[in-house]
Amino acid sequence: MRLRFSRLRLGEWLIAAAAPLMVADTFATTWFQARPAGRRHAATALSAALSLNGWQTSLPAVVLALILCGGGLAIWLTTATRRSPALPVVLNTLLLPLALALAALVAIRVLLVPPSLHGAARSLASAPSVRPGAWAGLALSLALCAGFYVALRREGLAPADAPAEVPTVELAPRTGESRDRPHA
Repeated sequence: MRLRFSRLRLGEWLIAAAAPLMVADTFATTWFQARPAGRRHAATALSAALSLNGWQTSLPAVVLALILCGGGLAIWLTTATRRSPALPVVLNTLLLPLALALAALVAIRVLLVPPSLHGAARSLASAPSVRPGAWAGLALSLALCAGFYVALRREGLAPADAPAEVPTVELAPRTGESRDRPHA
């Protein structure tokens, strides 16, 4: 099992770049932030703001993101190690609808419906505002979707893996036989 980077195309490289960044963005960056509603509450003494990362805002989107990132890296690895594109094509076909669903979920969360605060946090803080991590998550989910689409559209054999030309042997007529005479 040898890696051949010549087999990888734009779609696979886009998936390989976006997948680990999506995981890092989901867990390490702030997606939404809520400021304290007033200075009279005890919450202001404990924290200046309530921050939520991608993991805390939408569990279905996080599960889809983790599935897609693992599957995307599997596509990258199988494309680089196998001559036949069959397995990467199957993985791509299964993961492209999930990538579309992830992009839709993240777009809805970021653009339309920010997360709601529960319990005491609702009375202590204002409505959450969108932070740069959420915009990066939206861009990365769209990049994953585009990577799966481009990889699926450009599937095929790499030129180095294409079947070689089959050598043929031409048979010359035997000497002494006439071409006009029918065979017995």
